[in-house]
Amino acid sequence: MKKIIGIFLLSMLIVFSSCDEIIPISTFNSSFPKKNKNLADILGTEIKLKTSNDTIDLKIISTKNINIIIDKDNNDTLFMGKVSLYKGIYYFSQQLNDTSFWIYSVKINDNLITGLNTCWSQIIDVDNEIISGKYKNIVRYKSPDTTIIRLRAEMQTLHKLFSSIINDYTPDTIINFKKSTKIQSEIKKQEINTDYEEYVLISKVYPNPTNGIFTIELQNNNGLEYEIYNLNGSCIMKGKFLEIKNQIDISSNKNGIYILKIKNSEINHTETLKIIKNN
Repeated sequence: MKKIIGIFLLSMLIVFSSCDEIIPISTFNSSFPKKNKNLADILGTEIKLKTSNDTIDLKIISTKNINIIIDKDNNDTLFMGKVSLYKGIYYFSQQLNDTSFWIYSVKINDNLITGLNTCWSQIIDVDNEIISGKYKNIVRYKSPDTTIIRLRAEMQTLHKLFSSIINDYTPDTIINFKKSTKIQSEIKKQEINTDYEEYVLISKVYPNPTNGIFTIELQNNNGLEYEIYNLNGSCIMKGKFLEIKNQIDISSNKNGIYILKIKNSEINHTETLKIIKNN
């Protein structure tokens, strides 16, 4: 049954793709290793997508474990799989059969969305990057004639790979975009709903909003540095963490939104988080 589903979805992806001259040869051994996001909560259950060549009406069905995108004009299923978020990029995992997946990336910035209808092209881009000798650490198997490539779904490497790929694509416009009721409610209450699974340095920050004193729990403490900025771009505090669990006091500063930056200089990696001070 899974093989039949995989063949059906493969044919749908060919229809949805803008390029069907070359057959992609790269597949992944698993889906992107993050939990599924509710795409309907993010985009709405029905969207009108304006591309450079056409306007597409899409229907989105989301459950706890899966998202489905349907072309309303012909009722074709264009995507059925898991949508994961990691460091600001959404990763769409499409199961082809019992042991292989396609993964491609999507960026969402309000009414602009990049990559949603470029699965086929992105996998071709992955082929080219791997064949050129890049990202060797995620290659599980590559046949001598490079007609078969099997890759590991390793988060940080995939983020580096797809960050470079997605920037080459032109954003499409969601004509009828509006934030979902759930998102509007969170913004109205000025609450920070953070998905800490996106982070590799930060484990948790609480309470947020804060009355001025908040705790930062780190995934590890390997000489991590921090800086806190106000919205004018001025650094109000900086230092170095000595423990896994740390308290910071900004109670002497005005109420408002602050930007917390945590940096690991050894791997040149920085993570940011909004902190709301409200007492």
